[in-house]
Formats: sequence, structure tokens, C-alpha cells
Amino acid sequence: MRKKARNSYSAPFSAVQEKLDEVNGRARARTISEARWLFDMAIEIETELRIRGVSIKNMKGTQVHFAAHGRIKTVTTGVHLERKTTGWFVTGIEKLYSENGKCSVSTLTPQAADDIIRYKIDDTFKVTVHN
Repeated sequence: MRKKARNSYSAPFSAVQEKLDEVNGRARARTISEARWLFDMAIEIETELRIRGVSIKNMKGTQVHFAAHGRIKTVTTGVHLERKTTGWFVTGIEKLYSENGKCSVSTLTPQAADDIIRYKIDDTFKVTVHN
């Protein structure tokens, strides 16, 4: 049975929402405009890492940088999340001038990458010992 993911933010929703509003101004298209969406994203990221075999302990230090889907050469919202011991933290919100429409970049710790490799190998190769 898997442990339930714990997620938290470095600032309350209202502070994160204020920063999103400040960065986005009046824009709502191609932006990340709701703090709640960041919470949901953190849950999705953690769930995906757990499915791939990464232990919660080894998620510490994982960083995810992502932006709202944008067209080529558009202004969009960029967000930085980092997994710390107690949960996911918003470490940055910024206005981005996207030139290639990229959506996200993740940086895993070496321990998390090892977990994924180990999990994939265990899933691919079942070893049976015969006496």
C-alpha cells in the first residue's frame, strides 16, 4: 500500500494568488491564474513520481519549472516548484517571454533517478531463483 502524498506550499493560497495576480496583471489567456491549480499540479507530479517508483524520501530536491501553454513568442506565466521534506513549495512565479512553447522542465535528484531506473528494471526483469 502506498503512502498518501503530502503537499504544502511555502505561502498560504492568498499570498500565492496575490503573486499570480501581480505577475499576470489583467491577462488571463495563456496564464496560470489560479493558486489552486498549482496545488493540483503538485499532487499530479508527486503521483506520477510515485507511479514511476520514486520514494517520498528521494523526491526531496526535485524541482519542476513549468509555464502555461503558450504560442510561439508569447507572454505567459512561469512557476517553479520544489519538493522539500514536508511537501511541495512554490519557489518562484514569473512572467515568461516564451519563444518555443515549451511547457515544463523537471530536475530529479540522483536518488530519484535511481529509484525510477531500479523500479523499471524490477518491473521489466523478474528474477527467479531455483534451488
